[in-house]
Amino acid sequence: MPAHVLVLDAAEGIGPWARDALAHAGLACALVKENVEALRSVDAQWPALVVVPLDEVERWAPVLGRLSDGPTTVPVLGMASRDASVDVTPALALGVTDLLTYPCNGEDLVDRVTSSMRGRRSGRGPASEPASPLAQLRAVTEAAEEALLRTETAVARVSRAEEREHLRQA
Repeated sequence: MPAHVLVLDAAEGIGPWARDALAHAGLACALVKENVEALRSVDAQWPALVVVPLDEVERWAPVLGRLSDGPTTVPVLGMASRDASVDVTPALALGVTDLLTYPCNGEDLVDRVTSSMRGRRSGRGPASEPASPLAQLRAVTEAAEEALLRTETAVARVSRAEEREHLRQA
């Protein structure tokens, strides 16, 4: 199965738009509205990336927790409205690795998703063999460096001073 993007959106806010933009760009994509359905999707095929609205991130905590317990790091793109005042600290604590504000055009979303998927390590997944301790340590270190880079990139994009401070603290 090809790598795919899992879009989590219970309120059907940005979900249909994100699914359509990603599908139009030729990316395999699934829109999920319920935790049970999302967990089944994750178990059936490990996603290459997850997109979640920041205002729903706590609702999706079981799914994000399952992803963090998995055999490979899955980038999680949090989408936040430019008009909303959102505390990103809980999202970062639950595993959101990158942020994108909307409204934006579909090309911005596709660029961000493909960039994040490129950084994902190949050869790791639910069926892969356990690696040596040194290889596991290297993978963890690289994942931490990627997360730090994404956080620093998100800090540069955030326009509100209060949100910047939350990102720095996280």
